[in-house]
Formats: sequence, structure tokens, C-alpha cells
Amino acid sequence: MSARLRIGASQTLLVLALAAFADGNAIPYRWVRPPPQAKATNVAPASVRAAPAGGSVATGDGQAVVTLPSGVAGTVAITPVDPASLGDLGDAGLAPDGNAYRVEVPPFDGEGSVALTAPYAPRALLFSADGRRWHAVEGARIVGVEGYGGRLQGSGYYLVASAPQPPVQGVDGDGRRPWLVVGAAVALGLLGLVALLWPALLRSRGGGNS
Repeated sequence: MSARLRIGASQTLLVLALAAFADGNAIPYRWVRPPPQAKATNVAPASVRAAPAGGSVATGDGQAVVTLPSGVAGTVAITPVDPASLGDLGDAGLAPDGNAYRVEVPPFDGEGSVALTAPYAPRALLFSADGRRWHAVEGARIVGVEGYGGRLQGSGYYLVASAPQPPVQGVDGDGRRPWLVVGAAVALGLLGLVALLWPALLRSRGGGNS
């Protein structure tokens, strides 16, 4: 699977994981260190350590998904981290948008991807091998849900970044995502994945008829 297809698949899996966790309800973002307006209702974010199922591992709250190439053996760990405990992003135009995530993956060949949700309006996905020096990851914003997906760089720290002091969104400023938006995102994510895969399917059918 190409990097573009794998990123699209990881984004779709993130939307589906978020939808499954929501179970028809509005979804407040889960912070490691919540802002003042979310402290009263915040729930600690989920972490996970598991072998990839179908190539992917997701946190139970649907806020992070890691996708590996098929056939990779081993355990994937995803742990939420307070971004204030990590190094400065080194860009005055960007600030952490939600939690950072420590990702641990086994060695792999080929392309993998990572996708994270965010409480505000993400501009980029950043990676740091040591939690101190950051660089942007090739990827794209997830349509319909605040989040970003990009190419997996290996083990290290990942976070979504947005403009500093983003406007408060959602109910009571806690990053709550209405279920209607999540439902639309599921449909858009699946359509996007089909659009990415369709040319390859057509080529495959054409090759089979020759």
C-alpha cells in the first residue's frame, strides 16, 4: 500500500474509532492537562499497548491510531503526554493542539501512518524522536473531525499543532465534538478512502481482463 493510501486508511480508522467510542454522544476531548474551562469535566485520555489488529492499534477513546505495514510482528504502545513537559516547537506560528503522544513501534519496512484528533483547528502534525527537537510530518488534515494524519516516523513523540491561542470551540470550550459532525466524518472518511483506492482497483480489473 502506498504512503498516501496508508495515511488515508489511518485517518478513516481514526474516525471509525472515534465514532465507536462516541456511541451516539457528543465527545469531549480528553486532556492530559486540561485548560481551565475543561478541568471540571475532563476525563484522563486512554493509552494502549497491543499487537496490531489488521495492521492498526488505536487508543480506546479514539484519539490516536497507528497503522503499520501488513505482516509486522510485535507490540505497539501509544501513551498520551503533556506537551508542556516536552521541548518547544521552535515555530512562533504553532502551538500544541491537545495532547502529545509517545508512540513505540517495532522495527518495520515500508510505510506506516499515525493519526491524532485535536480539540481546535490543526495545521500540522509534528514528530520528535527525543521530545525536544520537532519537525513537520508529511500528512493531511482529517476531513470532518478536528485531527491530522501523517507518515509514521518510527518510535517517538507526535503532536498536532495549530495557531497559538486558538478560539475556543465546542460546548463550554472543552473541545466537544457534536455527534452529527462525527457521523458526517465517518461518511466522508470512507468516501475519501474509496476515492483513493478506486484508481488502483480499476487498474487491477483492467489487468485481469487483458
